[in-house]
Amino acid sequence: MENILPIGSTISMSNTLFCIVGYADKEKNGKTVCGYTVVPYPLGYLNAEKVFFVPVDKVEKIISKGYENPSFEIYFQLVAKTFEYAEKISTSDLNNLIKKYQGILEKEKNNE
Repeated sequence: MENILPIGSTISMSNTLFCIVGYADKEKNGKTVCGYTVVPYPLGYLNAEKVFFVPVDKVEKIISKGYENPSFEIYFQLVAKTFEYAEKISTSDLNNLIKKYQGILEKEKNNE
């Protein structure tokens, strides 16, 4: 999955701007849908009720891409694999995969 945007990217949905603050998945009709956790731009996080989910394939327009560095590239690989296999593995296995890559990121951070 090559079209995953980095944290901090700004997107447009229904003529409203949002900033990507995370990655998430949701179940819909028995299937896992992968996407972004977003907040209104330029307001940012106001409260939990103003945090929204946007499926990756439903982004209407990319306004700007967020910052990318080597740590992002490692995390990007995790997110891409997670999104690719989300429909194929259990939640438990998915959580274990996330923990594994979080450990890799921590080691990378400590080596900088």
